[in-house]
Amino acid sequence: MKRLSVSANGALLYSVNFLSAYFNDLSAPNSAWVEASVRNSNFTSSDLSGASFYRADLTGTAFVGVNLTNAGLGQARLDGVNFTDVDLTGANFTYTDLSTVAWFNTICPDGTNSDTHGDTCVGHL
Repeated sequence: MKRLSVSANGALLYSVNFLSAYFNDLSAPNSAWVEASVRNSNFTSSDLSGASFYRADLTGTAFVGVNLTNAGLGQARLDGVNFTDVDLTGANFTYTDLSTVAWFNTICPDGTNSDTHGDTCVGHL
């Protein structure tokens, strides 16, 4: 994997391609990953609060210890995405298929914890 460590507050990353990238301690609040391909990547201990992943391909990506509060994940491709120790409070999943998402100790968009209702945030958006 490529190792990337950057600060990108409010960055527009339209249609970028980060295949198998590793983002550790990335600070990118309010960034826009619109139609980006971030397949099989890893975000660890990063701040992506308020970020937009509208129509982004996040297939196989792991988010571990990431702040995704108020993030927009509408129409994102989330096949096999792993949300471990992630804060999704206020996140938007409009028109997003969540059938293969893994939820572990995840704070759901409604503020509840995925562990308390069957390891899922489905029904708690």
